[in-house]
Amino acid sequence: MKSFGATQTSGTVDPYSTYAAQAALVLLSSIGSSNGTRAGVASQLLTAKVINGLLGTFSINKNGDTTSNPVTQYKVVDGKSTTFKVITPPLTLVHVS
Repeated sequence: MKSFGATQTSGTVDPYSTYAAQAALVLLSSIGSSNGTRAGVASQLLTAKVINGLLGTFSINKNGDTTSNPVTQYKVVDGKSTTFKVITPPLTLVHVS
């Protein structure tokens, strides 16, 4: 049995585990701030604001999109994917209809 906090056999942590943890925190906060109904939780989710969270400071808009939109670029070497760099495109590149 693995102990709490043990990493995968490759010794690496899944790069998306931080995103999953932040999503869980946002959901739990939204549940706590809601009136207990599904609609209440959804309303809280769609107006969530995170300050200094695991992924930094961001909010979620009425469409469920975040104001922080980093893009991870990966490099494959010898069949293994590694993070090359993370960029955040400027808002001027995003079309809002």
